[in-house]
Amino acid sequence: MNARLRSRAFLMLLASVVAGSTDSVHASRIDGLADQRTVVEGHGTNAHEAIIDGGEPTIISIVGDGSSNLDLLVYDQGGTLIGSDTGYGDRCAAVLRPDRSGPIRIVIRNLGDTPDQYQLTIH
Repeated sequence: MNARLRSRAFLMLLASVVAGSTDSVHASRIDGLADQRTVVEGHGTNAHEAIIDGGEPTIISIVGDGSSNLDLLVYDQGGTLIGSDTGYGDRCAAVLRPDRSGPIRIVIRNLGDTPDQYQLTIH
């Protein structure tokens, strides 16, 4: 991922929308890629936006604190689901191989009653 797109991905994650939540967001850089830790409330949904490079594999992962069941859904700019992990637990990953560069929307759904703190990483 070139430096300009990495920077845009980081800035877009930093300014991500956390739907239905007023929790503070911590963001940092890891090897020039995006890394963010936040909380999704019980039965809540968080949404994040990023820019990814086309033609390169991109891994989006979340690791929760073990307190709930999280789903990871990734949509392209047209709203088409392009990756997901909806298994049981709060550790999820999706590997994307987009044809072109562009924005994506990352949705984290908490299926349980308990809030879950998770780390979102794009690498």
